[in-house]
Amino acid sequence: FIHTKGYVVKSFGEWGRAHGEFILPQGLSLSKDKKTCCVYDYNTQYTVCFSVKEALGVGNPVQDVIRMEEVESERPVEHRFYQVLALSDNRFLGFGNHPENRIQIFNQSKVLATYSDFPVLDEKEENNRSLWGNLASFGVSPDEKHIVITTGIGAAFEILSLSGEEISHKLVKGFYAPKYSIAQGAVPVCVVVCPETVVGFNALHVANDCFYAVLAGPEERYNEILKFDFDGECVHRYCLPSDIVNIHCMTVDKGWLWAFVENKDGEIKLIKAGI
Repeated sequence: FIHTKGYVVKSFGEWGRAHGEFILPQGLSLSKDKKTCCVYDYNTQYTVCFSVKEALGVGNPVQDVIRMEEVESERPVEHRFYQVLALSDNRFLGFGNHPENRIQIFNQSKVLATYSDFPVLDEKEENNRSLWGNLASFGVSPDEKHIVITTGIGAAFEILSLSGEEISHKLVKGFYAPKYSIAQGAVPVCVVVCPETVVGFNALHVANDCFYAVLAGPEERYNEILKFDFDGECVHRYCLPSDIVNIHCMTVDKGWLWAFVENKDGEIKLIKAGI
């Protein structure tokens, strides 16, 4: 927990394989009532749920540890989720790169919905799936009506509509041809950036009426934030000071942008900017 003035309020979470610990956390999300913080561990495939109140206090913050019974540890890596986000009513939204679990809505006991289609950015199927998984960003609007997925290679995005537990494709846009290398020895295929990689999105925030994505590319474009409506149109561009070379993550609240940024000296800072 970090105060808006930039100092650390409280740290929590333990590294390890015991109950409530994690090895490789892949992001964090808050429940709709903001009382629970959920952290997905890519290594163990568990979602660890923390009580925000207890995490800020002195008690044991581990509230629950959730793992789908259908997910077995010996299943291929491509069946794992890249990210899991909390939804209302104790449900979760998982994002993978395999047709069986590209997007799934599930609760603690069963899968509630599955979406299997992939937009085509590359004619090679495995490479295409990896583009939409590895280095991608995932988000859902607070009203749970839209899902957005952006790619870290090629700067493409897909918007999906969410109605209860029904997921449907709305639109996809791509801006640059995805130039990439293949990670040596990776199974399944894993695309990674290369010197020819032109541009991609490396951070995402989804609101109820729009979404914000950070365009990462040549040095002069590292600090460009694009605002899109859910028709896929860019409605605004924001440029931060030139000494900021990378924006790692961001959120927008009541007209203010909050972001963790990296400057030319490699320092990580919390910034606040009106938008």
